[in-house]
Amino acid sequence: MSVQIKLTCKSKVNKFITIFKHLKNVCPDVTLNIKKDNLYIQGLCSAHVLMFELNISNDWFDYYESSFDSQVNLGINCEILFKIINCIGDGQMIKFEYNQNKADKLIIMLDNINDNSKTPQKSFELSLMDIDNEYLEVPEIASDIELTISSEQIVQIINEMSQFGSDVKFQCNEDNIILESVGDGNKMNVQIKESDIESYAIVEDLNYNSVYSLKYLQNITAFQKLNKNIDIIFIEDNPAMFIYNLNERDWKDYDESDIEEENDEEDKPAMKNIIKFYLAPKLD
Repeated sequence: MSVQIKLTCKSKVNKFITIFKHLKNVCPDVTLNIKKDNLYIQGLCSAHVLMFELNISNDWFDYYESSFDSQVNLGINCEILFKIINCIGDGQMIKFEYNQNKADKLIIMLDNINDNSKTPQKSFELSLMDIDNEYLEVPEIASDIELTISSEQIVQIINEMSQFGSDVKFQCNEDNIILESVGDGNKMNVQIKESDIESYAIVEDLNYNSVYSLKYLQNITAFQKLNKNIDIIFIEDNPAMFIYNLNERDWKDYDESDIEEENDEEDKPAMKNIIKFYLAPKLD
């Protein structure tokens, strides 16, 4: 029994490389949970402040096949995987192979898409790890605020604010979205302009105030190349959610026609090609 996955599309190859380039700063070691219909990863930072979930459906890849009857769990080091796939040359694809007969290795090949390419083909053996995973179930809770904003804009704001404090306070109401640095006595305030907002919805009469670590926000916004926009969801007294859609289409636009083969409600998130971060607020 074996697993074979191929990624040829250049934009998706770049996104896959971006994910593992920055994922190592959140959770150095992760388990690739390979099911027949999707790839799933969940990880938690060492401080238990930032958690992420990565869901990629099988049809996002150019080729995806698992002959195993059940889920395959492959423990890998993110930095080593990034170093390998970052060796890709122009006109090459990424191929992953896992075989039951060589259960301690993941084979990764950087093959030429065209036979007449002069780019050297490369192959690697990535040693797999035994990782003790305790996955967290995230309950569905109605959102208080849903915000979609330019990834580039939020990166600039977070990086600038990190020079004036260690934390940032989000202050949101029906009329304004204001970010205020919190830390060493100096302050920086930013009012998000309407022109920078793709969409904004907030519970009526809500005044939201919550403080988050700029260090972890920098880790999240480092993934900006995954999408030109980032979706941010705030729920009072709960972690904030930051979502990058790996497709051009918005993850919130999926409907029953997109997942007609999935009848079980629990299977639907696997059809959303997203990476989602959960960031705990600072307590008073």
